Amino acid sequence: MKYLVILISTLFAALAFNLNTASAQDEDYKEILFMIIDGDLEKAVSKTEKYMGRSKTKRDPVPYIYSSMAYYEISKRDEMAEDYPRAYREAIKNAYKARRYDKENEYFPNHMDYMNELKGSIMKEARFHFESENWRKSTTYAKYVLRIDPGDLSALLLKGVAETRGRNAYQAERTFEEAKEALKNFSVDDVSIHGKDGYLYAVEEYAELMKEEGAKQRAEPYVEAIAGLFEDDPQYEALKETF
Repeated sequence: MKYLVILISTLFAALAFNLNTASAQDEDYKEILFMIIDGDLEKAVSKTEKYMGRSKTKRDPVPYIYSSMAYYEISKRDEMAEDYPRAYREAIKNAYKARRYDKENEYFPNHMDYMNELKGSIMKEARFHFESENWRKSTTYAKYVLRIDPGDLSALLLKGVAETRGRNAYQAERTFEEAKEALKNFSVDDVSIHGKDGYLYAVEEYAELMKEEGAKQRAEPYVEAIAGLFEDDPQYEALKETF
């Protein structure tokens, strides 16, 4: 049901956008979105692949966005797992291809509900591998988030901590520098409900690492930055009390 709500909100955003940029191409893309809503996922994938393979539309972000949506939904259906074993990876891959091709950020804002859910899902994978001490895989999934959203502070922090735990100190320091830059533009208003838990987890792990290194003060700005997300949250209050 939640995913259907996201698809319907995406449809309305696409319809609103098309009022100003209507074309036969837009109508074709809208048809793909209806296929996804109706659960005709294989047909939606096939249709997007045609556009992604044509010279005129292979750099258009919209087919990649809708392909990602279709594959993401396929990845959640056990009965389709055998035929589409890489559906989840395809969802991720096409999402960051869409980001790469949407150079003017023209289309992504109309599909942020979906992208936020996908990012939240990927961060759960990054966290799972982090907790399993599989630092390389945790770093890889955090990178997937950053390909979709280069300024995602939670992914940057978790990636840096995983790199440190995996004894890649040089890359970790570069990642933490990127996090410091991302912090300058960070706003709690940009964090979706799907990303909230990931932020608290990443900041906690970063704070723990800095405490171990005797540089606890480096984590304080991040703890303060997410305060607006966790009013009266006991887990956050416990974190804050360590400073």
